[in-house]
Amino acid sequence: MPVEEQRRQVLEAALAVFGRHGYRGATIEAVARQAGTPRPTVYELFGGKDPLFVEVVRMAAGRVVACLTDSTAGSRELTLRSFVRRSFA
Repeated sequence: MPVEEQRRQVLEAALAVFGRHGYRGATIEAVARQAGTPRPTVYELFGGKDPLFVEVVRMAAGRVVACLTDSTAGSRELTLRSFVRRSFA
């Protein structure tokens, strides 16, 4: 699997794990399990929990900006609620 695809897969898994358990409760082991990848791969790609969390926040912030930019004023609240449900379910 290409490195960029692995990164994307791990970031999506980390978003779900951090969303469910918060920063303190999330572990690299849980992220690796969710992503279906070995734990050392997560460390190789991101270096640890802190850098992984920073990348997850960047990804989520980019998605929020995209939601706000692509939505009309009347549908922004609904769009953001939908984004949160999808991202942190």
